[in-house]
Amino acid sequence: MIKVLIKGPALSRSGYGEHTRYMFRSLSSRPDLFDIYVEPTNWGQSSWTLDSSEETFGVGLDDQNETGRNFAAETFKAIEKQIVDAYDMLADDEDKKLFYDYLLTNMMLYFDKFEDELTAELPDISTPEYEQEKEQDDTEAEVEGGEEEEEAAAEGEDLI
Repeated sequence: MIKVLIKGPALSRSGYGEHTRYMFRSLSSRPDLFDIYVEPTNWGQSSWTLDSSEETFGVGLDDQNETGRNFAAETFKAIEKQIVDAYDMLADDEDKKLFYDYLLTNMMLYFDKFEDELTAELPDISTPEYEQEKEQDDTEAEVEGGEEEEEAAAEGEDLI
């Protein structure tokens, strides 16, 4: 197996970025021959977004509300920028390797935590404001219900 390091602006929106991605896709088509590593670099002032625009982010969710997709796209961009900026500050190759390894490790641990927190039953949550409003609504409903009973009794009707 041939180890290949692709060093280029793989995440930039530029012609060079597209060329870098093309090389990656081409080499990736032969996983039996190539062990591929990518070291993304900057290219001028071009942005570091790869298919994360609102037009392509969340493709296939046509029948769903786009608000969540839009928030997710913006969050992705912010996180992506933070990761890329932090990686760009690393000068030592060992630091870059550790950054990459622990980025993946921490993401997997976070996803495990997220999955563990998904439960079929939600805990009862309340606030003093909610309880006050609920109590007020219940009191108003009782008063309205009592008025209907009095009106029905005055008209000689049964409510049952």
